Order: sequence, then structure tokens, then C-alpha cells
Amino acid sequence: MFELNACNDASVGKCVNRAAWILRGERIVVMLAEGAGSKTDAAFAAEFAIKCAAEMVGQEKHPLSPGQWLNIVSEIDVPLSLEPAGETTFVVADIGAKRISGASVGDSKVFIVDTQMRDLTSNQQRKPLLGSGQAVTNAYEEDWSSGELLLCNAGLHKYAARDKLVTNATNMDARALIELARLPNGALFDDAVCVLLRRGKAATGHLPEGTIQHVRPA
Repeated sequence: MFELNACNDASVGKCVNRAAWILRGERIVVMLAEGAGSKTDAAFAAEFAIKCAAEMVGQEKHPLSPGQWLNIVSEIDVPLSLEPAGETTFVVADIGAKRISGASVGDSKVFIVDTQMRDLTSNQQRKPLLGSGQAVTNAYEEDWSSGELLLCNAGLHKYAARDKLVTNATNMDARALIELARLPNGALFDDAVCVLLRRGKAATGHLPEGTIQHVRPA
């Protein structure tokens, strides 16, 4: 079972970040994307990537392999590049009873947060992005039994102090993490989105089985 909390906020105007998750028994798949380009095109690209990946999640009750996610994410690149729209980062965490697998493009990340932040996506390349037709996808796999899992875009991990993220992650308050990325004047330098996840005795109420759920922009 999992506890989940998410927040998505824009720096100015329309938010171009998207996050979604699908629950399959003791497996949950969490996806996050930060679109690039004009506001409209960027939002389309982020939604396109998540929709395509969600269609490939399947009915399995166990996580897909890193190689499978590498192929799934890589295969989104060319179809998105043919759309008259923007590009996007993309990261997925496919979580089962004992392990996490996934893949990423760009600088949206997955961390295991305990006494420190362990970056599962440290081998990723910031560019080229998904939708460029030249995206470089990197896969990962890791055991996970304790601590919190944090998926976020650069708008959070680049501007919030790591020690404060570690301290606040245990509260499972995604909105509080976004607040850590604010500038002294109260504004966000960039759109920020995050999903916090941890193992719990009971599933979070807003995680219906088999249904894709989206975190809406604030």
C-alpha cells in the first residue's frame, strides 16, 4: 500500500508541468513531465508523453524491467516530434513490493529521501528532450523499502535546499516542498511540480485501482 501527496504550481500564467499515477494492486506507476516551448505547446507535450506512457503500463502487478521502460519512453520521442507542439522532460517510477524501475529524459528526477537524497536518475542527460527526435533515455532500477520517494522537476530540485527537502519530506506535504523553492519575493523562479510517495498500511484515499489520476495545476 502507498501514501501519496502531490502538488503542481506555476511561476507565471499557465502551468506546463504534468504528473499522473496508476495503481495496480501492490504496484503503482508515477509519471511526471515538464513541457518546454510556448505555454500551450509545452503543456501539450507533457500531456502527450504521459498519455503515451500510461497506455503501455499494462495490467501486470509487478514493475516492468528497466529495459522495458527504456523502450517505452524512447518510442514516445519520434511520434511527439511529429506533432506541431513543444518538447518535454519525462520521468517514470514503476514501484512494486520491493523495487523501483523506470526511465527518464531531461532533468526531472526521482529521489529516495531518508537521511539524505539519493538520486536514482543521476545518469540522465538534460538535453535533448523528448519530442526532439533525438532524445536520450536512461533507465534505472533500485531496491526501496523505507523513506520517501520524491519525483520532481528542476523547478523544485534546482531551487530548494536539499537539506530542507530532506527535513520536510517526512511530513508528506507536497505543497510545503514547493514553498521551499520560492524566491525571497514569494515568486517561483520556474513552474514546480512534485509527487511524494511512501509505503503505508493503508492506501491513500485518492488512489482508485487501475485509474490514471492527474495532479492538477494549483
